[in-house]
Amino acid sequence: MKAMLFMLSFFLAAQMTGSGLVAQVAPGSAKPAYRAEGWAIPGIEHPDHLKIFNLREKLIESTAVQISSIQPNSKATKLDYGSGQSGEVVINEINRYSFNGKPFCYLVTMSPSMEGGRLISAVEFEYAYYDEDGKGLFQTREIVGPPPPPHSTEPYPVHLPNWVKKAIQKQ
Repeated sequence: MKAMLFMLSFFLAAQMTGSGLVAQVAPGSAKPAYRAEGWAIPGIEHPDHLKIFNLREKLIESTAVQISSIQPNSKATKLDYGSGQSGEVVINEINRYSFNGKPFCYLVTMSPSMEGGRLISAVEFEYAYYDEDGKGLFQTREIVGPPPPPHSTEPYPVHLPNWVKKAIQKQ
């Protein structure tokens, strides 16, 4: 039974990435997906009612950005894979990256689940959602791989969009 669950979790992970097992996806190796109307950020169904905690600062490309942890509005949700398919996932963690109070990236850590939010795998994967032009739409989504080990001090790299870089140059 354990072997069957193990194989099922890896099968689902492969289905979620669309390109192989999550464990084999190196950060930045998958091509970012673009959606003109913006991606719905999983776990943030009601952006006006967010519970934000654990505010901190981090240097990214020598620029101080604010990171805040967000409690998901829902623990289990449907994830649009972008290929006309969707599946249910459990949202484990959401981190919002902001510059001067304006969000530019949401890093969402999730696991595959069955209907009803029952976790079927301990395999985690992360998607980064970016507002690349500063207009408030998160149109770019990138698979950044499984999250780093628990005691790691460095999360997977989050890049600064061009609008942030231009704002820094004006300062």
